[in-house]
Amino acid sequence: MALTCDRLVVVTNETNGWVAWGGQVLTGSILISIMTGLSYLMVYAYELGYCQYFKIPFELITISLTNLLMFALSLIGIIIVALILAQAALSAKRGPVPVAAWVTAILSLVIAGVIYRLDQEKIVPDLMSNVMTLFAISIGGLGLALGLLLANKFDALFTDIPLPPLLSRLVILCPLGVLFFLSGAATLGFLNGVIKTDFAVIEETPPRVVLALYGNEVVTAQYFPCRHTIAGSLKLTTLDKVTALTVRHTGSLRYSDDTTLCGTAGSKVK
Repeated sequence: MALTCDRLVVVTNETNGWVAWGGQVLTGSILISIMTGLSYLMVYAYELGYCQYFKIPFELITISLTNLLMFALSLIGIIIVALILAQAALSAKRGPVPVAAWVTAILSLVIAGVIYRLDQEKIVPDLMSNVMTLFAISIGGLGLALGLLLANKFDALFTDIPLPPLLSRLVILCPLGVLFFLSGAATLGFLNGVIKTDFAVIEETPPRVVLALYGNEVVTAQYFPCRHTIAGSLKLTTLDKVTALTVRHTGSLRYSDDTTLCGTAGSKVK
């Protein structure tokens, strides 16, 4: 049966509508998959930074659902703010690149130099100095890119490369964004180890502080209250074997090679 022109227009419009809806669903599914994967990587990077400070083997890391949801919600919030800023940048009138963008880029290089110096003084471990440097550079790069967007001069970077405007932005912004999220999560985990002051402590002699909980196993280290340090080898214990567990305000903990018992000169922990 032949279709009239009006009927053909209706069928065509319905088909186009289904195609558009299918494209939106596909795009949404891809975005959800990317955000889930990035959230997982951010949690792992955070645990890497934390384990780096306390010298916990990376092989023990397991990803908890609580941390995954926390980072996923944080990622959604950051992306929403980034989209708002990008929309404002794209709708802004052409003008000079904001001074704040140049300041951010230059400041990031200064911070990278400071981190390099801390690495030379062995204040920051080699791995974390590299991660923190990448974090600082990614912040400077994103700040400069946002400034170029605000000045509508971003696409001018690709005048000799035949790339569409959207693709040219993604080429720079996506790698910088991934670098920012992952290195930032690792830096946050390391700093959490530095500033954490409340720990669960297993009351034995000498007491052992709980550094991390992975699944049904806890990672503990010998705790020396008189020096606010941990020393000796790490120990992996299952939760069902943990007794007399209390939470103490220990202050910031750091590793020490001195395993002399507090108040007992010359007595070493075996």
